[in-house]
Amino acid sequence: DLADLLMMDRELTQLGVALEFVRDPREHTPQGNLFFQVKGAFAAYEHSMIVERMRKGKMHYIASGRVINNSHIPYGYRYDPDNRNLYIQEDEAAIVREIFEWVGEGGHSMLSIANRLTARGVPLPQGGKLWRESTISDLLHNEVYKGTWTYNKRRMVRRPRKPAGEGMP
Repeated sequence: DLADLLMMDRELTQLGVALEFVRDPREHTPQGNLFFQVKGAFAAYEHSMIVERMRKGKMHYIASGRVINNSHIPYGYRYDPDNRNLYIQEDEAAIVREIFEWVGEGGHSMLSIANRLTARGVPLPQGGKLWRESTISDLLHNEVYKGTWTYNKRRMVRRPRKPAGEGMP
């Protein structure tokens, strides 16, 4: 960011620290300062263009039915990086179906399901031996099990503003 670069340069100069460059040494002249700022502006522009190209590339993958791997692959699935898609891992998928049956038909609590899975020694999504209510809750609320994979999801939350001085000690 150009503003950050200029602020950092100003603060370092005030502290008596010289900002030096290996390539294209900076001249401390009006022309040198202008060139420094122009290079900073172009660097910020190029960074924003890279971010935009990456976003468009990801959206293209998604539009073609592929999945962006965000390192959190749902339990019961495996990610194939060659095809950029999720595939069902049948042994874990059977556990997922069982969890949904216990909740839907049996009316079991998340704690009782966690205890059942722990007692049976069912492997956890990220390894370990002790299933927790939060793990079951995350699994039950994951949209992937409804056939939906969401990427780039944002939620805006508007919070009411307090009048000045209110809530201050």
